[in-house]
Amino acid sequence: MYRLLIVEDEDIIRLGIKKIIQEMGLRLSEILEASSGSEALLLAKNDPVDIIITDIKMDNGDGLELIRKLTETKSNTKFIILSGYGQFALAQQAISMGVSEYLLKPIKKKNLFDALTKLIAQLDATKPLASVESTHTSSVYNHRYLFAVCLPLADYKPPQVDKKSEKVVHPESLSAHLYSHNRSDSGYVEMIIGIATATVTGNRQLYQLVVNLLTQQGLLKNLTPTIGISPYSEESEMLPRLIEQSSYALDFRLLRPSIRHFSFKEIASSNSPFMNSNVFTQSIRSALHERNLQPLLQAVEDWFRFNLQQPDITPSFIIETLYSLLVFSEFNSEKENEWNWQTHNDLIRMYRGSDSFEQFKDRVKDRFAQIQRATARNRPIDSNAISFIVKYLERHYDQNITLSSAAEQIFMNPSYFSTLFKKKTGINFVHYLQKLRIEKSKDLLLHSQLKIYEVATQCGFTDEKYFFKVFKNLTGLTPNEYRDKSDYQ
Repeated sequence: MYRLLIVEDEDIIRLGIKKIIQEMGLRLSEILEASSGSEALLLAKNDPVDIIITDIKMDNGDGLELIRKLTETKSNTKFIILSGYGQFALAQQAISMGVSEYLLKPIKKKNLFDALTKLIAQLDATKPLASVESTHTSSVYNHRYLFAVCLPLADYKPPQVDKKSEKVVHPESLSAHLYSHNRSDSGYVEMIIGIATATVTGNRQLYQLVVNLLTQQGLLKNLTPTIGISPYSEESEMLPRLIEQSSYALDFRLLRPSIRHFSFKEIASSNSPFMNSNVFTQSIRSALHERNLQPLLQAVEDWFRFNLQQPDITPSFIIETLYSLLVFSEFNSEKENEWNWQTHNDLIRMYRGSDSFEQFKDRVKDRFAQIQRATARNRPIDSNAISFIVKYLERHYDQNITLSSAAEQIFMNPSYFSTLFKKKTGINFVHYLQKLRIEKSKDLLLHSQLKIYEVATQCGFTDEKYFFKVFKNLTGLTPNEYRDKSDYQ
């Protein structure tokens, strides 16, 4: 279990973050609070914490100074920095000090969960094995230390089956034991391996042990497979996380084709800089908007070529960026897909099922081409784009959304988008978003025990006073009056 400290001088934001984290079910023994960098420094020095979430700029001792002073003490604390728009120069200073997690305010719940999960995984990976907390280990696992490995289907040979008993043949191993292996829907083969002692420490040594074991089991097509390897754990309850870690590590195989073993411990400890959209992404967006296939395919080709040249590119960045582009292009095809994770899952399967990055790139280009051909040429894309934004707002109203950021989702000029949105909906964008958020807040006020500031935060308002003002303007009542009135009806 780990200790976390939230450093934020605005009470409503600090309490909102704490509430969100408490609902995530992460392995945190304590969530502390501090309203300034100086207060946080005193807390961390007296009783060290594992993770600090800090605002980058505060009145009484800012986050940068806190990070700098704790770093000087050789602290192993992990940091997540929060910043508002226009503060990226400060964020770059924090990144230069080794901080890898950077979140824009107001925070998206998924981004916060992903950042915390990553840092907890890093802490797990660096924690001495003997001190790993253990509740109980299932008696099914006779070896003390468990870890997960993943390999692509291209390297996997299905096990021999005894036709009489229809049971898989698993010869025993002296140094290690293969407990399970399963072909996942995402395209990898997932395995759980146990060893009696943690004497195997080097990646090359561990890789060779896995290869020897799988060769003995007759599960390899060749003797030089590509393998993703998780850290050790003594807890059987950690197995789902270990499998995720080995899959995440193996995802780097297309980016580094000359490497045969990928350790999650090494990958998780490397810092990836904050990556943003670039001119090549804009080219894809423009080609999508113009519905011109050949420029689109060339733009996708240029995007891949540029990103493969970046030293810190990650598989998740590639998947997430392509996902946002594909969702919009699919929405404008004749078959309007519901906004779900099917496209995201398809991308993961395409990536993990590819033998090379070239093959994955070709599959992505084919996907764009299929969508482009299915798009009705005579269909009014502008009207459809507004329908897309309406659905987008319905799913993301709790996040920081501005007219400009919404226009960017459909690759429009903000001024033109504003005019078109009002023409199609009969109301301007800001008022539409306000009404949507207030309707969502009314439901929470009636059907939850959340405090008013919590309702405001969950509906996309970062300022409780502003929430009160908008709520009363649209309903004629304050949030408290609305809740009280409903109690008597």
